[in-house]
Amino acid sequence: MAQLQYVDIAGNMVRVFFNGRTDVSQIIQSKNFSLWVKKIEKKFQLREIHITSIDVWGGRMGFIKLNVDIIDRKGNTYNRVAFLRGNSVACLTVLSCEGRDYGVFVRQPRIAMGVCRYLEMPAGMMDEDSDPAYVMAKEISEELKYEVVTISLTDVTVLDLGPGAQGYALSPGLLDEHIYIFVYYKKVTREELNSFIGRQTGAEDENEDIVTDVIALDDVEKMKEVKKVAATRVALSLYREYKNQIKVDLGGD
Repeated sequence: MAQLQYVDIAGNMVRVFFNGRTDVSQIIQSKNFSLWVKKIEKKFQLREIHITSIDVWGGRMGFIKLNVDIIDRKGNTYNRVAFLRGNSVACLTVLSCEGRDYGVFVRQPRIAMGVCRYLEMPAGMMDEDSDPAYVMAKEISEELKYEVVTISLTDVTVLDLGPGAQGYALSPGLLDEHIYIFVYYKKVTREELNSFIGRQTGAEDENEDIVTDVIALDDVEKMKEVKKVAATRVALSLYREYKNQIKVDLGGD
């Protein structure tokens, strides 16, 4: 039997249905659902929401799929699907060696892309955390086996969009997700640079299988497997545009 609860969305009491064992209140109170509700503009008139599926990891609410009935200006009802997964972070990690800039990337299985060693930047989901820099530093530690402090990360999202920016929308026709993009920059020796090649990394408890790769940035921008990854291309463009404002990490590993 479907559970029913009313939620105040943009000043309207909207019916929310869920036909599952998880308490619908738990879903409504989850971070991803709550943040999505806050984004809804008052111009939208929602009729009802059907939560069609959820993913729960370790007791934490993950992905939420919705079917949303919306009433248009003429009083007609139409339906749209929304997939709530929350915001994410990614970092262009730049190591400068002997006058040339190199990027440290990761290769890992991406079943959605059908690729066993997909080339991308270190990245991760925000989950229940609210500090993008903290999450990014944690992801760099897990995926590159390298420790950085948050103050050494440059939030190029803020440089580009201004203070309070929510990040860049990835697929607004379906996803609620915005991505925050960072740049980490440090000058290293050739020995330090080479140490990043082929590191076996990833969080074991999350079944991650990651191998690191070091590629000169000039070469990266010519690679087809990079050109088709929107987040990486945006990060490279922002790095070029705001290079003079990028922080330089003067500390050690």
